[in-house]
Amino acid sequence: MLKINRRKFIILTAASAVTTSAVGWAIAQNKKTPFNSQTSSKLHKSANGLLELDLEASLNSLNLGGKQAYLLSYNGQVPAPRLEAKPGDTVRIRFTNNLSQPTNLHYHGLHVSPAGNADNPLLNIPPKERLIYEFTIPKNHPSGTFWYHPHHHGMVAEQVFGGLAGLLIIRGELDEIPEIKAAKEEFLVLQDFGLDGNGNIQPPNHMTMMMGREGQILTVNGQINPNLSIAKGGLLRLRIVNASPSRFYRLALENHPFYLIATDGGGLDTPVELKELLLSPGERAEVLVRGEREPSQYRLWNLPYDRGGMGMMGDGMGMMGGGMGMMGNSSQRNPQVLVTVTYQGSVSRLPLPQKLIPVETLPEPKAVRGFELSMDM
Repeated sequence: MLKINRRKFIILTAASAVTTSAVGWAIAQNKKTPFNSQTSSKLHKSANGLLELDLEASLNSLNLGGKQAYLLSYNGQVPAPRLEAKPGDTVRIRFTNNLSQPTNLHYHGLHVSPAGNADNPLLNIPPKERLIYEFTIPKNHPSGTFWYHPHHHGMVAEQVFGGLAGLLIIRGELDEIPEIKAAKEEFLVLQDFGLDGNGNIQPPNHMTMMMGREGQILTVNGQINPNLSIAKGGLLRLRIVNASPSRFYRLALENHPFYLIATDGGGLDTPVELKELLLSPGERAEVLVRGEREPSQYRLWNLPYDRGGMGMMGDGMGMMGGGMGMMGNSSQRNPQVLVTVTYQGSVSRLPLPQKLIPVETLPEPKAVRGFELSMDM
């Protein structure tokens, strides 16, 4: 019997949750519409308690690192338009599926109903069909960084790897803290893509279906190594989402620590200093960066990360050799630059916030349950 510990189980489930299905790769059959990849994602904000927009899923062509690529997109944008709302707002999305596959929408991390036409992963929207999504964000909903993407069973990884992903921001108490409000805010959507010689998304093989695909092209906001700026003495607030279906991002900013202020679960009570930030697929985080170094250019690195492998041969070589293991390690062997941060200008020194959001202490458990996990083979 092959035993698995908690760490390996988490890695396995995180990867398998977004592993591509055996459904035939039908994306190339979609209509290809050109658009400008350098156009920043459009922002849709709620007004008078309503966030309302039209959203279309389709296949489009764009320039990706000097190469013509055919990616899936919402409203012709990779990443998709950014949505912003507040607790108590109603969200109404008139969705059109112009893919050749069925799809739907999921609002990752939102505390809203999974029933009806709200955040229902069981909805099936066939090609050329439309559906109006509508739900109300609870008045006590925490602020935070969330995202939306397809969640049609059997096609999630395929469509997310194709490019379908966008930010969904809930504004609230964290945004009103003076030091955070004074910080320069940037949004980073991390996506990787694998293209064939014609610029189409590479179909998965049997090994990548088991391991989870990692694309050789790493992008931030649809660009390769874009530039961000920070003022000397200032604060930079980075709101980051890992929108890659299988890749883990191990982030480090050259000569700068991160100050973690929020995670998937919302704001922290105090900033936490980190040298590195690890984001698994679908994970979000918010960090502050202080402009306290010599004015220059600094690189935001994605460091190599071993996704783990259970190994099948007892010698660390795994099923395919080379240390791949059953699930496979990352294909990345060297650090890769994601973003270049450049000092521009100066401001009076902004301090870090001392207090953030009160976090309630979890109550003592009233019941204890035990689980034994087994993977007999």
